[in-house]
Amino acid sequence: MIKLIFQILIYGIIEGITEWLPISSTGHLILFESFWPMELSDEFLTVFRVVIQLGAILAVIIHFFRRLNPFSGSKARRNRALNNWIRIIIGCIPAGIAGLLLDDFFDKHFFNWQTVTVTLFVYGVAFILVETLGKNREVRYRTMEDMPNSAALLIGLAQILSLVPGTSRSGVTILAALLLGCSRAAAMDFTFCMAIPIMIGSSGVKLIKHGLGFSAKEIFILLLGMAVAFVVSYIAVRYILRYVRRNSFKPFGWYRIALAALVLIFALVFPGVLPGSAAPASKYGLPEYVTEDYITVNQYSRPGIPLLKVNDIVIHYTGNPGTSAEANRNYFNSLSMQTGTDGVTYGSSNFIVGLDGEILAVVPIDEIAYCSNNRNEDTISIETCHPDEDGKFNETTYGSLVRLTAWLCDRYGLTSENVIRHYDVTGKLCPLYYVVHEDEWETFKADVQRSLDQMGDTGLPEAVQ
Repeated sequence: MIKLIFQILIYGIIEGITEWLPISSTGHLILFESFWPMELSDEFLTVFRVVIQLGAILAVIIHFFRRLNPFSGSKARRNRALNNWIRIIIGCIPAGIAGLLLDDFFDKHFFNWQTVTVTLFVYGVAFILVETLGKNREVRYRTMEDMPNSAALLIGLAQILSLVPGTSRSGVTILAALLLGCSRAAAMDFTFCMAIPIMIGSSGVKLIKHGLGFSAKEIFILLLGMAVAFVVSYIAVRYILRYVRRNSFKPFGWYRIALAALVLIFALVFPGVLPGSAAPASKYGLPEYVTEDYITVNQYSRPGIPLLKVNDIVIHYTGNPGTSAEANRNYFNSLSMQTGTDGVTYGSSNFIVGLDGEILAVVPIDEIAYCSNNRNEDTISIETCHPDEDGKFNETTYGSLVRLTAWLCDRYGLTSENVIRHYDVTGKLCPLYYVVHEDEWETFKADVQRSLDQMGDTGLPEAVQ
């Protein structure tokens, strides 16, 4: 837990600083997660990545409160605030509509380091070109209040491009504002203010999709991340606005190019470290979070018999509490060395889910495993590690088990009703916790179905808990 808290602190600091610079907060956070993954379910991470921004946006609300408060001050000040809100709403409409329609699509297909590298470079070059070629450009709108509604709409249309990770919402809107004749100060102010409804809205959508059924641990993580992002943003916003009033955006362009080059070099020197960098595709079409470590073909644990159909997914638990996925895999492999003089043991499983959430594929999914007795010929089996005698899986193991089970259901056209326990086949108390606690078994199946329902064209679960 201490490691996770430290990761959340760093995450909040990165969010608090990069959210307001034209260098892509999402891109930096993707890179951070690539180098140092957090042991949180995919579903919660998708919520956390967005909701943490509420802390950052609170800092902006405080900073711009006087200019955006239409209920206090003189009539002229109230009118200026109201007109600012009209511009902000006009600017947010295009991205708001596009986000509702396309956000999940871009998350599924472009949330990776390759996309971030390309967009970091492209928009880095764009910043340098815009500042160089427009060095003596005419400034038509010195403040946000000078901007016409038509300029707000065009900036809002440009903001749609920020759905691509690594683009930077602030970066693309600043570029659009500069090209339309805004001063750097007006571009930054309008960009910051447009973030208020956009970020509150996107956080609300994520919360509605997820629901509010957070565990105490998840609530703590959300609050900690938002608190750190708020404190850092509160400090950063004032210095950033002061800086851009006196300096160009060229340094941010060069920074983006340098970071893109650094990531590319790292991916070439250390292939396979970044997700999707050079990892070989699975022969069996397994997702990248599954490690293939197949046991040798033998008559006791991997007979090599083709599995011609899959009617159900069978959940098991390991016989020895506290053992790792690798240890159980090695046990299955050691069965191949039996001589048969003192009796033999048959046993294996297609997958093993470990205590740290790792998933090992140990018998190919097109072969029979010796795990489910008379159902070996039409089922795929998942052996699951657990820490204690009661057989209850920890949160990390549970999340990976839901994720894998949902993926298998999707692959074979099954539903959660096709997920069964070893107990349902033979009456054996396996997995023990879900035999003793029927209600928890139903909860597990419901989580699998929810994850399955939210899967997209990629065949990967969006939601895991």
